[in-house]
Amino acid sequence: MSTPSFRESSRAKTFNCAPIEGACQICRACADTTRRDRRSYIERTGDRKGIGSALRNRNVTRAHSRNMQSRFGCCSPREFGSTSQQRGGECALGLGTAELPLWPAYFVQSQPQLLESIRSGHECAALRCTIEMGDTMRMLHLVLAPRLSGAEVLVKELATLQRRQGYPVWVTSLLPEQDDFVALRTELDRDGVACRFPRRRHRMIGKLWHLFGVVWRFRPDVIFAHATIPAMFARLLPISVPIVYVMHSGGNDFKHWSFRWAERILSRRARALIGVSQASVDTYIATIGTHRFMMVIQNGVDVARFAAAVRSDDSDGAARIVQIGRYLPIKNQLHTVRAFREVLAQMPSARLEFYGIIEDTAYYQSVIDLARSLGIADKVAVNGPRTDVAQALAESDVFVMPSTFEASSIAFAEALASGIPIVANAIPSFAFAERLGNVQLVDTNDPVAYSRALLTAMQQGRTERRLEGMTLDDTANQYLWVARKVLSQAAA
Repeated sequence: MSTPSFRESSRAKTFNCAPIEGACQICRACADTTRRDRRSYIERTGDRKGIGSALRNRNVTRAHSRNMQSRFGCCSPREFGSTSQQRGGECALGLGTAELPLWPAYFVQSQPQLLESIRSGHECAALRCTIEMGDTMRMLHLVLAPRLSGAEVLVKELATLQRRQGYPVWVTSLLPEQDDFVALRTELDRDGVACRFPRRRHRMIGKLWHLFGVVWRFRPDVIFAHATIPAMFARLLPISVPIVYVMHSGGNDFKHWSFRWAERILSRRARALIGVSQASVDTYIATIGTHRFMMVIQNGVDVARFAAAVRSDDSDGAARIVQIGRYLPIKNQLHTVRAFREVLAQMPSARLEFYGIIEDTAYYQSVIDLARSLGIADKVAVNGPRTDVAQALAESDVFVMPSTFEASSIAFAEALASGIPIVANAIPSFAFAERLGNVQLVDTNDPVAYSRALLTAMQQGRTERRLEGMTLDDTANQYLWVARKVLSQAAA
């Protein structure tokens, strides 16, 4: 097999790639793809020195000439050592199907005809070489605490999808992992997403030290800090990594003067601000001011997974109403209990089930006490969090969400994807869904109107809803666009 030729000039490094004689079809296609991308970049920009950064290749920018000498060889002892030996004109590095998620979506999309061969376990050293020239953006997601809540569930879904697309992804937090997150952590581990959570609670300095250690070890290209407190800690670090602040809160996090003061100081440390709803962005502008890069990205949901869930055979046949969300006064579980008593007058066999994190213990107890005082405790199940939300929705007949305020509810989007009839409070965050099938928006503070809507919903069946712009793929693609945007700004 011939080796690539390479020459240097005093002004810039250039190279020529000799044909790869005896190489397999995949190796040839990889070399052709990379060579074409390099030529296109140079013709478009006239920049030869910046080509390594433009193609997101850390090795090129650090050791340009050494890497280029072995970039297109089907075997490259200089790069990979003795494990890369030519074997009858075939590749021999040992790149199997287990490493498929490591490969960038950029490459797979550019060579779709090779995907089946790749999945079949093709072993190729040159493939590994060439893929390093693609989009290997490393992303770190930071949350406050790993728990079964909206923002953390979104991060789990995003990280999993981004990992499957071929991007190295880590997830970390400021607080230790909670028990209800164990199942999601198992799924992240299975999908190859590295999780680094502190084992115990730390004070401020300890949190900063933990976060700095994660950044130093993973060396991310971009950090997504989900929620206000994690974003503040990330921006306090002495790092140059672009930080994207994602605002998940449904309320105003800056009511207290200390938070306003801190955010005004740290605001420019964020390369971009993402609001999960327009209300989040409007609140930030009214309280803190404008930012150079702000946009709204709605929380997406894996539509296929929720639409495919089916009711189990052991169901007792009783009509079930379900509400999913944290136990907080803003979620208004008490309104649902009062309305459900009216429903039982006409449908005695109906059941009501609550699932959610017990964030306010006193409010959680008040829900139980109200059901007992109304004499319907045997019909109301007040449960903790549930991980298999898709199955919970499949086993229910009506989904309710009487929240006083929501930014961009993950549970509401999941219910829309499942096709279940929905009764929700008539608030601006839910207005978009009124045009969709079997969705009723009413004043849930009125138990009579609420109960009537529940009875109507229990007569409705499931329906397929078109959720354009609300799928997980839509959300993930927008996050990737933001990441590339801030990286290009940082490079400029």
